[in-house]
Amino acid sequence: MGHFKEKKSYRCVGLMSGTSLDGVDIADVTFSREGTRWSYHWNGGKCIPYDADWKERLQEASLLDGASLIHLHRTYGKYLAGIADDFLKRESSPVDLIASHGHTIFHQPERGMNFQLGDGSEIAVRCQQPVVFDFRSADIALGGQGAPLVPVGDALLFDSYAACLNLGGFANISFEQEGRRKAFDIGPCNILFNRYAEKTGREYDAEGALARAGTVRHAVVSRLIDLTPPRGISLGREWLEKDIWPCLDQYALSPEDGCATVREYLLHLLNELIKEIRPNDGQVLITGGGAFNTHLIDGLRQTHHNRIMIPEDHLVMYKEAMIFAFLGLLRMLEKTNVLQDVTGAMRDHCSGLVAWG
Repeated sequence: MGHFKEKKSYRCVGLMSGTSLDGVDIADVTFSREGTRWSYHWNGGKCIPYDADWKERLQEASLLDGASLIHLHRTYGKYLAGIADDFLKRESSPVDLIASHGHTIFHQPERGMNFQLGDGSEIAVRCQQPVVFDFRSADIALGGQGAPLVPVGDALLFDSYAACLNLGGFANISFEQEGRRKAFDIGPCNILFNRYAEKTGREYDAEGALARAGTVRHAVVSRLIDLTPPRGISLGREWLEKDIWPCLDQYALSPEDGCATVREYLLHLLNELIKEIRPNDGQVLITGGGAFNTHLIDGLRQTHHNRIMIPEDHLVMYKEAMIFAFLGLLRMLEKTNVLQDVTGAMRDHCSGLVAWG
C-alpha cells in the first residue's frame, strides 16, 4: 500500500474528460466510511473548457504515428497537471490523492486495445500528490471491455436509486438486478446533438431548443436503432466513425430535424430500458449534460413521471469525475474498483496505475 495511510475520511480530486470534448471536469470530494458504508461530501468543482487547439488535437489524436502520440500523451499529461495544480493552489486544505481518467483515444477491447491519453506521472510530479490513472488497461488484460467503470461508485454511493443513468457523450446505465450490478452503454447521446448544434454555431442544443423546432425523420430513427449494438458492447468513437456518421451524413438532415430525430431515437432506447428496471418502482438518477436538455427529459417524464430524478447541478455535471476520484481511492486502499459482472472480466479486481509525487 506504499505510504498511503488508512483513515476514516479522504479528500480526493478527480479529473475527467469525456467524448463530448466539453473540457476537463474537476471534482473535489471528501469520502468517509463507517464500517462498509461510504458517504461523500462535495467540496467543489469546475469545468475547464477546451480551446479550439486542444479540441482539434484530441479529435485527431487517433491519426497520429506512434512517436507523435506518445509525445501528445506527455504533453496532455502536463496540461492536466497544470489544471490540477492551479485548482489545488486555490484550496487551503491538503488532498490525499488525484485520480485522472484521461481522454480516451482508442477503445477496441475486442482487439485487446485501449489508450487513455494523459500521463499521470506528469500530474504527480507537478502536484506532488499520488495520482491514479489508466484505469482500463488491467480490465482489458483480464478479458473485460475496460468499461463501464462507474458502476462501483453507483453501487457504493448511490444505492438508494433504482438506476443511475448518465447522459454524456454516450448514454450508459447502472442498476442492481437479482443481487448483482448490471451496467452497459445504451447508445450515443450528446455527441449526436452536438454534431448538429455545431452546424448552427452552437456547442450544444441548449434545453433542446433545436429539437423542439425540428421534425422527426422516422426512417432515420429506425436506421439508428438497427445500427445500435446489443447491450453489453462497449461503445466508442471508432463505432461512430464506422457506422453512425456515414448514416447521418447520407440523410443530410437540417440541425433542427437532426436534433429532433436524435431525441426520438434516444427516447426509444431509454424508455424501453427504464420500463425493464424495477417497473414502476424506484427513482432513476439522471446525470451528465443531457440532464439539462429539458426537451429530452420532458419526453422521459411523459412516460415515467416521478421516477425521473434530476439532482443538484454539481452532481449532474461532475458525477463521473467524482466517481473516478472514488475509484482512485479504492485503488489506493487495494479494494475492488472494477466489477466483472459489468465489464466481462475474469474476476473483480483493483485497477489503475499509481504515480507517486
